[in-house]
Amino acid sequence: MSLSKTVLGLDLGVTSVGWALIRSAVNERNQTIFNDDGQISDAQIIAAGVRIFPATTEDKTNAPKNHKRRASRGQRRLVRRKAARFTELRDLLASNGLLPKIESRDSAETFQKLGDPYEFRVRALDERLDPFEVGRAIYHLSKRRGFLSNRKSGTSGEDGKVLGGIKEVREAIERAGFRSVGEYLSKRDKKRKYFTHRSMTESEFEAIWTAQCAFHAELLNDKLKFAIKNKIFYQRPLRSQRGLIGKCSFEQDKKRCDLARQEAQRIRYWQDINNLQIQNPQTLNWRTLTDVERSRLAELLENTKELKYDRLRKFLKIGDEVRVNLEANDKKIKGNTTACFFRFALKKSAKTWDTFNEEEQNRLIEEMFRIDNELALQRRLSEYWGFSEEDIGKLEGVWHQLEDGYSRLSLKAIRKVLPLMTEGKRYDEAVSEVYGDHGKQYGKEEFQKLELPPKDLRNPIVFKALCEVRKVVNAIIREFGRPDEIRIEMARDLKLTKIQKERSMKQANQNKRDNEEAEQFFKQRF
Repeated sequence: MSLSKTVLGLDLGVTSVGWALIRSAVNERNQTIFNDDGQISDAQIIAAGVRIFPATTEDKTNAPKNHKRRASRGQRRLVRRKAARFTELRDLLASNGLLPKIESRDSAETFQKLGDPYEFRVRALDERLDPFEVGRAIYHLSKRRGFLSNRKSGTSGEDGKVLGGIKEVREAIERAGFRSVGEYLSKRDKKRKYFTHRSMTESEFEAIWTAQCAFHAELLNDKLKFAIKNKIFYQRPLRSQRGLIGKCSFEQDKKRCDLARQEAQRIRYWQDINNLQIQNPQTLNWRTLTDVERSRLAELLENTKELKYDRLRKFLKIGDEVRVNLEANDKKIKGNTTACFFRFALKKSAKTWDTFNEEEQNRLIEEMFRIDNELALQRRLSEYWGFSEEDIGKLEGVWHQLEDGYSRLSLKAIRKVLPLMTEGKRYDEAVSEVYGDHGKQYGKEEFQKLELPPKDLRNPIVFKALCEVRKVVNAIIREFGRPDEIRIEMARDLKLTKIQKERSMKQANQNKRDNEEAEQFFKQRF
């Protein structure tokens, strides 16, 4: 008696879902039977179709349609929180006799009558000020409290411009011998074009408070200082996104490993090493690397950010006429970039990267991308790790260089699979040895219909596509019953960001040129 199964094929795109339901013959092991021509034996198309839906992005900019609304909402929140901070500080100062009672609509006029805040900030370092003058100087610090990176916002270029400006101001203050940033700005004609750091303003606050405590000991007590300092310098921490990290492909109770971890870096370059093949120019046969070549190449990649193929040829002592299979897909092999960034940052330090053992290196890496607060990170690097101020500045620059994203595997899974890959097994072979047949078939679990995709899915394009897939699959189940297997082909641009799509298009064009060159090569040779 012949066996058969129904297979649903889905083709997911950005604006469409194509589908076909077929019935095919299978053997006793539920494997599809193919005839001599390579076609599926006794295949029968039950039904097919396509569902088209509107795109969730703007045609010209390719940005999500809710981007403008979300950006405006974020700006309103910033304005509201800043206004609330000023109001709360003003009320706190007024209730403790450091400012007069001020209505919001009269605040500008009242502060103007009090005098120049820069003058008060300078005089407060040396002489006695009236309580209202002290309050005016402190309130002005909150208006110009300086930049403090939350380390997750902006780009390295944006932060680089700000940090460069801060460095210039610091150097100018040191050269001229100014005691505070307020004293420096009071001598400038234009006072609002300079970048200052939060720590500079905080140091000035401490200097002013210490100097004025000698004249207003009862008024400027420690409890009030804590409350005022918290109002001025507190910065809301970013909401953690750790809950959005996907699950490991094999260890379902574990999150995916950060790509910046050394284990994720190593499993990536070992995957390239074990997939690497070299073609014999005479016989055109391909060979994998020898054990010695793999070992030497792994050692090189452990200490290299990226390895271009011209350098790889020299390393393996092969000529330009010898083809390398991975060269058609990429122009370089990535090494342990994380270790290289740290090694370069600490090369002149008393504590170089290689003086730390593996456990210490991994702990330092984790703290670098786990601690979001800049000042907290600086204290940790200084007090626990014992780095100098110069080392800390260089290590902070490493954060922008660490790779974003996550591996497909958890740290637990990587530690099981990686030892087998270092023995020469390919990724698929190592995974099969550890976890067995990891191909998952649709239909193993009992269900009536597909549920909605998770609400916390951040990509609107993917969310829309999954919602449409759900409608298609549930409609097919209602009409034809549950299929035995579902096979999916997903458009590469479905889950990509704008930058990733541009990079993918560039790679596709390069692949087209490579294919044309390969075609010419075979025409000439044969």
